[in-house]
Amino acid sequence: MDDMALVLQELQKINGRFDTLDVRMDTLEQGQAELKKEVTELKGDVAGLKKDVAGLKEDVTVLKEDVAGLKEDVTELKENVVELREGQAELRADITQLQEGQAELRADIAQLQEGQAELRADIAQLQEGQAELRADIAQLQEDVDDLREYSEITRDGVNKVVEWVETVGYLLNIPFEQPST
Repeated sequence: MDDMALVLQELQKINGRFDTLDVRMDTLEQGQAELKKEVTELKGDVAGLKKDVAGLKEDVTVLKEDVAGLKEDVTELKENVVELREGQAELRADITQLQEGQAELRADIAQLQEGQAELRADIAQLQEGQAELRADIAQLQEDVDDLREYSEITRDGVNKVVEWVETVGYLLNIPFEQPST
């Protein structure tokens, strides 16, 4: 074969390689176009992610503020718990005092009830004594009435004797002083 045929054959091989390269080039260009699309989509996704990240950063800031507020609330609640425990201790002490006072009051009530029973017994005795005293007073009243009657009778008798002595006494020469009334 001659040189020309060899060159032609070489040219056909090179041409075939160019065709293959053209196909590969077209494939690469298509791939590059798809990659550009994907890069554009990824850029959009990245932009969306950046917005999401910015939103998340804002959310984190808000959450940090909320956490700070919650920490303050927790501190305040802890203080309230301490105050409540102190108040609870005071209430327990007050309850203990009230229970002691209640026990003392119960003891006092028991003593008062005993005293009341004694007073009732004394009142019953006094009422019995009162009945006896009323009977005695009635008897004394009768005695006084009897003595008044006797006194009047005696006075009448004495007056009659005095009258008789005055009338008859000068005859018998009996010195006589009239009694004071």
